[in-house]
Amino acid sequence: SPLRHNLLHWICGAGTMADDGKKTASEAAFEAMKLESRVKAIYGFYFYGFKPDSFNSNIGLSIREFIYVYETYCEKHYITVKDLLLSLHFCWKYPEGHAGASVWRFKCRQTYASKIWKPIIILSATMKEIKIENRRKSVLHITGPEEYCSLYTDSTDCMVNKPKHGDAKKYYTFKRRKFAMRYAICVSCDTGDICWVSDGDPAGSIGDITINRRGGIAEQLEFFERIGADGAYRCKRDPQYRCPHRKPRNGTLTEEQIKENNAFGARRSVVENVFARLKQFQCMTRWRHNRDLHPIVAKFVFNMLQVKQRFRPIRNLKDVPADVYEELATESWAEAEQKGKPIPLAPPKRKRGRPKGSKNKVRPRRRRRVVIDEVSSDTDSSDNDQLHNGQNNRIITDEFSAQCHGERLDSIARRTRRATKRAQL
Repeated sequence: SPLRHNLLHWICGAGTMADDGKKTASEAAFEAMKLESRVKAIYGFYFYGFKPDSFNSNIGLSIREFIYVYETYCEKHYITVKDLLLSLHFCWKYPEGHAGASVWRFKCRQTYASKIWKPIIILSATMKEIKIENRRKSVLHITGPEEYCSLYTDSTDCMVNKPKHGDAKKYYTFKRRKFAMRYAICVSCDTGDICWVSDGDPAGSIGDITINRRGGIAEQLEFFERIGADGAYRCKRDPQYRCPHRKPRNGTLTEEQIKENNAFGARRSVVENVFARLKQFQCMTRWRHNRDLHPIVAKFVFNMLQVKQRFRPIRNLKDVPADVYEELATESWAEAEQKGKPIPLAPPKRKRGRPKGSKNKVRPRRRRRVVIDEVSSDTDSSDNDQLHNGQNNRIITDEFSAQCHGERLDSIARRTRRATKRAQL
């Protein structure tokens, strides 16, 4: 009915402030209404009723997670409930303009597009869910194949549209045979909390370990901490990365090394679990907007993943109570600070070319010479002709070089004719 439509329209506008700093009439009227009831009413108006499973399948977050984001970050930036629902639905389902406008009952897709980007841009810049301090929530293992590994790192490629300018080669990845942006993350070893995310780089022009070097993640860790990674991060310049055992050339791994690799891979799979949650957002599997907006949306999505991790952890430690686990984590970090050893210094980077002042100076290029057994009497000895072991070394001239080349071609032609005759016989 028109009355119900106007009522819900006032609810959607609740949370805004008037020009004079006072609360609006809609906010004053619904001040006593609980936020959860407001969210259910707004969602039910556009999706024909509220159900927890329906809310999670259309928005990507549960009702508790949505309320946490709104109360923590949205109210102080004057983002309404409807605007946040719009942005989350856009990232989760990634509908086209006309489809999204029909769901949210806008008259044109331009109006729908204008409502989407404000919450995404503001929240991607203000949300502080991803912090390097999240790694201390996990118990640090001091023994075993993953000893002192506080973080696990890896990178993933998110597909984007093909560039129309000359930078298409930078974005093309031969692994996926598509154009993509590459994001690297670091998660805590035991719980899977996101501790660091890169800004996003073209997938075809940069490697995994280079992204971590530019991000300076190793400089933010303690002296005893290590980073667990796959074989792509194995490098002498970065001894803080702990990688699985590599199969030797023309050899095999021992049974103990195979068991250690299996245990290491099982614990490192927490990174792949985070990527699995990431690819549930459809905007991270395909992209049709401007590529400059992709890192902004990716940062927004990663923060939402950390909110999910807060309420629905990837590795749920049901056997250990939360307070007991916090005590174990604190004790393990204190023990690691006492028993941990510093990271060995990396060998200096070898510079290309010879160092300055070295004795092995670059010699001038020698001119080509040919050995002639018989020395004609009419040739005069000069600086270019020198006797060596009873023979004469003479500098090859252009005429002499052409003569030798012609004789070589003649000999090749003779051998070809002989082979042709044998084949005919």
